[in-house]
Amino acid sequence: MANGSEVFLQKNFNEINPKLWKTEKSSKKCLQNDYAYVLMVAYGQTVNKNNNNNCSLERWIFSMNSINKNNKKGFTIIEVVLVLAIAGLIFLMVFLALPALQRSQRDTQRKNDASRLRAAVTDYTSNNRGKLPWTGTTLERDFISKYITTNDTTTFNDPSTNSQYTVTPATGATPAPTTTGQMKVSNQAKCGTDGAIIAGSGIAVSVKTENGVANCVEG
Repeated sequence: MANGSEVFLQKNFNEINPKLWKTEKSSKKCLQNDYAYVLMVAYGQTVNKNNNNNCSLERWIFSMNSINKNNKKGFTIIEVVLVLAIAGLIFLMVFLALPALQRSQRDTQRKNDASRLRAAVTDYTSNNRGKLPWTGTTLERDFISKYITTNDTTTFNDPSTNSQYTVTPATGATPAPTTTGQMKVSNQAKCGTDGAIIAGSGIAVSVKTENGVANCVEG
């Protein structure tokens, strides 16, 4: 019974080498002699390399090198560097874009919260014969809980501080808020530039955002 080495060699000679040697027009006898030669080498026997019955050792080396080349599958250094460069570029783009996207989402929430406050003031004045929910610069204590956070699942918090907005009432023109988490609301007002509130005839609310200026809504 053939051992493992013999089976391996026989497989390579019977299946692979004939395909390689076919182009060299080698005879079947030459193939058999080469197989015998390799078996003798594998078993540690001394073989005369100059023996004409042993075709050529170079053919065996050539065939085995061809087998090894066909079995080796990998990446070149250039391919690896290229993949790493592309991955690094994608990571950098995500690293730069993600914070900006998160800031934009928080500012969008602040704008929506400002609109909620303006709508709540309008509802309050409608329910109280035109009365405003503040006196001077003091907001009524239960205004937010009754008209904005009407249930346990609704909040009125700044998305960065996660604390309830500080609302400062006014009448007429008033500067834009400069602190994150701060809102200003004014009657007889309208929105000016960069979130400032100027004199007008309606209700205006301005909130500080993270893009450098305040955002104002009116109605």
